[in-house]
Amino acid sequence: MFAKIIRAINQWMATISVVIIFIMMISISADVALRFLADSPIVGVVELNRTLLVVVVFFTVGYAQV
Repeated sequence: MFAKIIRAINQWMATISVVIIFIMMISISADVALRFLADSPIVGVVELNRTLLVVVVFFTVGYAQV
């Protein structure tokens, strides 16, 4: 019973991590494109992606351990 709950939580957190990785991918691509086209980056994208990367790493640690 307990293992089933933990497995469900791990799956849920891994799914959230996939969504966060997609958001990171889109934001970095938009930042690079705007740097190239308009010579002006999006403010705060680097800091946002640093924070999101920490969330992704810690959300997937449990899934990897199982």
